[in-house]
Amino acid sequence: ARLNHPNIVNIFEFDQDQGTPYFVMEYLENGSLAQRLERGRLPVEDAVRITTAMAQALVHAHGSGVLHCDLKPANVLFDAGGEARLCDFGQSRLSSERTPALGTLFYMAPEQAVLDGIPDARWDVYALGAIGYHLLTGEPPFKGSTVEVLPKVEKGDFPKPRQISGEIPPPLEAICLKAMRQSPTDRYPTPKALADDVDRLGGGQALALEPLVDPLAVEELHHEVDGAVGQATEVADVDDVRVADRGGALRRLRCRDRGDFS
Repeated sequence: ARLNHPNIVNIFEFDQDQGTPYFVMEYLENGSLAQRLERGRLPVEDAVRITTAMAQALVHAHGSGVLHCDLKPANVLFDAGGEARLCDFGQSRLSSERTPALGTLFYMAPEQAVLDGIPDARWDVYALGAIGYHLLTGEPPFKGSTVEVLPKVEKGDFPKPRQISGEIPPPLEAICLKAMRQSPTDRYPTPKALADDVDRLGGGQALALEPLVDPLAVEELHHEVDGAVGQATEVADVDDVRVADRGGALRRLRCRDRGDFS
């Protein structure tokens, strides 16, 4: 009853039957996102539309004091008009609660995957990025058994989207990766911040992607930066790109845009 939004499935009634609680929810006839993803990755336009719809649903939920805590493709349903709707708040927590909530490991933030994790809006941001990843690549960030996946979640050990498909636009990859950063403080602070970057992308504006380089990628940049500095003045087709130097500070480098940065 607390949530009333066009991108959230309606709950009509809560009750008990001989001591067993149940609820009655809206029937949506067009299946789940998980079912659609069984056929492979979605077109970029659909991926953006669904991610935006889920971000808007989360903005409303968080604004109402509710954290979902189990965002995944199976919990995204489609209505008669084809609009994505968020459902299953069974693991949800009030924003004031400190009781841990276990989501689904393949889309779960690393700090959620511990027994004493305190619910945080950035859990949902991470899961939203993981869903965007799945939409763009056709596969979840992590695959395997629980024993195999848990260490990968803890380390952020997953291939970048464009390593799976070079057709994915670099700015969309950057949005996913920022949402899925290991440290909550390095992610988008809210689903709205993520949605705002998607809107900026559609409007051709610069994305709010600071810090620009994930810590695990810094070493890979060192050789590229050193080589590019010496060649920058010889490149005719150039763009202004910010990179991390060896001390971790940001500096500007004029080099050819290879799609690695946004």
